[in-house]
Amino acid sequence: MSAYDGRFAAKMVLVFRANSGVCSCRQHCPDLNAGLRLAATTATPLVGINGPSPPCMSWRLSSLRCGMAQASPRLPVYHVAPVQQDWRDGFLYSVNVNGVAAGYLGSVSQAIVWQDGVLRQLNCKNEGSPYAHGYAINAAMQVAGSCYRTGGNYAVVWDAQGNPIRVQDDAVLADTALGINNFGHVVGAAGRIAYVWKGAKVKLIGTLGGTYSTPQDINDKGAIVAASALPGDTAVDAFVYRNGQMKDLNWPWANSYARAVNAHGHIAGWSADTPYTTYAILDNGITITDLGRHSSTMGINNLDQVVGTKTVNGDVRAFIYTHGRVYDLNTLMNTTSDPDWEIHVAYDINDAGVIVGWGILHGSYQPVVMTPLT
Repeated sequence: MSAYDGRFAAKMVLVFRANSGVCSCRQHCPDLNAGLRLAATTATPLVGINGPSPPCMSWRLSSLRCGMAQASPRLPVYHVAPVQQDWRDGFLYSVNVNGVAAGYLGSVSQAIVWQDGVLRQLNCKNEGSPYAHGYAINAAMQVAGSCYRTGGNYAVVWDAQGNPIRVQDDAVLADTALGINNFGHVVGAAGRIAYVWKGAKVKLIGTLGGTYSTPQDINDKGAIVAASALPGDTAVDAFVYRNGQMKDLNWPWANSYARAVNAHGHIAGWSADTPYTTYAILDNGITITDLGRHSSTMGINNLDQVVGTKTVNGDVRAFIYTHGRVYDLNTLMNTTSDPDWEIHVAYDINDAGVIVGWGILHGSYQPVVMTPLT
């Protein structure tokens, strides 16, 4: 079998289609009758509520359970309010265990921290950098981000008092800091290569054979999720880096991107078969869950609740995946929230169910905090 055929074999997977109530074998080959010889094991036939589905091939599953439809769960109701009435054109990317969020506010071109209804700016102006972004926050209130100035940008970590610390060593000055765990370990990009920084040396992780890689998140066990170009830079694959080893996640479709990882090592991200057709993915190491077409996952908590964005009939909507189903967050707002809110993207969710992202209110882009009431 050629390496090309091997990639198709790797993409014939058992996928649990969210919202369907049925387990099915979903083939990811351009022609199911092409007669490719696939070196994979035959999976156990699956049984869903509509009867048995045919056997299919799996590259890392031998079976997938699908239960009968359950009673409708009690879903949370969220209160949604602008993070500050007069601060607009921004995003909240990350929320920590205590409900404190970090992001960016375009109206002041600065990184921000939101806590208990109050916004605080983070900046690098003392170093001559007029612009800053905050991308991730941990329990200790450290924020990973970037400062921007003429000629380029550089990675920083703001401490709990708002002081920026450069991510660098004697040889490397990192460009971006995109993720941080509760030990203060940071991941980002230095040049075009993913790195991890633990306060001293900037350790480059490398690639899957291409010329660039970009990490997005790191958990407290040190698992790093990222994406890397493949040889020739013809495609991008999601990967996880653990114990000094990179592992291609081999998600279905031509390109894939890992976005977030929880304490259990479960990974959220997306795959794409064209630049305009994405599929949100939840990967628990055993089962790949496809959350639907034209969707992307952005964040995951330790309950395996996933948030992201989905396009429905041209309309961009934030979603939550919980209790085995995908729900439009715009349908879960309480009656005291402004009915003109349009929540477009949910970036992160903590274990208490607090969700952060951005939306549009009265024609203005605004950072959003969604607080569950039930």
